[in-house]
Amino acid sequence: MVPACVAALLISCGDTLQANTILDCKETSVADTSRRYPELNQLHPANRASGWYPSVADTGKWHPEEIQILWACMDMKLLFQLPYENDQSGVANLLFQCKESGKIHQLDTIVNNIRYYNSLLGSGKYDAILLYNNGKYIVCNDVVFAKNISKKIKMESFSLRPSDSKSLHWLTLRSFYTSIGERMFVKSYTEHSEKKIRGYVFGEEEGWAICDGWIGTVTNGHIRSTLTTVDGYFEFDMVADADSLSISWVGHRTQEIDITANNIMLFLVLKKDSDFMKWRFLITILFKKKKKNNQ
Repeated sequence: MVPACVAALLISCGDTLQANTILDCKETSVADTSRRYPELNQLHPANRASGWYPSVADTGKWHPEEIQILWACMDMKLLFQLPYENDQSGVANLLFQCKESGKIHQLDTIVNNIRYYNSLLGSGKYDAILLYNNGKYIVCNDVVFAKNISKKIKMESFSLRPSDSKSLHWLTLRSFYTSIGERMFVKSYTEHSEKKIRGYVFGEEEGWAICDGWIGTVTNGHIRSTLTTVDGYFEFDMVADADSLSISWVGHRTQEIDITANNIMLFLVLKKDSDFMKWRFLITILFKKKKKNNQ
């Protein structure tokens, strides 16, 4: 579901903001994750009529079994399989250290209170750092970011390193859960599942996080869905017999995600739909022609 104001904006001929032009700016300071769960009577009438419900807050620390990085704009898929953590402190972040410069990168960046995917993570080699909340971490060397690549990485093959001054500093960086403002969670189902997917969705062209992106499954004729929040974040409960998740947003190609674990952290960059852009251009031309004839 896309708000009318967003749909109107997509049809307009206004210039688009390119994320690559501002990613070198200093990141905006943001607050810790804030959640809000609206009462059903507080929702828009269209949502109430469609059966949208407030989401229930998750409690405790999260222990994902997989982290998937799917950048459709590069046809790149990196799947990190995480080991069982004995300390149960929970995952804080997945960082990438550039082999050439030594700089630490996060998968996204926040500038002027807008979340973008980090396009500075271009083609090259990085050391992937799985960071836990207790400061312990795992390093996987020589992870390649490149176009047309698909790789599965078993983090359990690497040793768990003790907390040190570096990892304590990394914990001061923005975490996976850091939000921009207050997140509103709504969904079209009331059930809960042990199969939990959480993540962020971004668009290729502008680079910013997608708000109101559609996340859902269709099983046995039943649709279960939710929407991304204002900073592109979502949480979704998978049913036991569902093995894929659909993610879509206007102007971009729908992405099907294979679900191979019970708890998954997802970073997705949707690919621009060139056919949609052709229709947008045609609609704009026809609109201008009609307007001119009516004058």
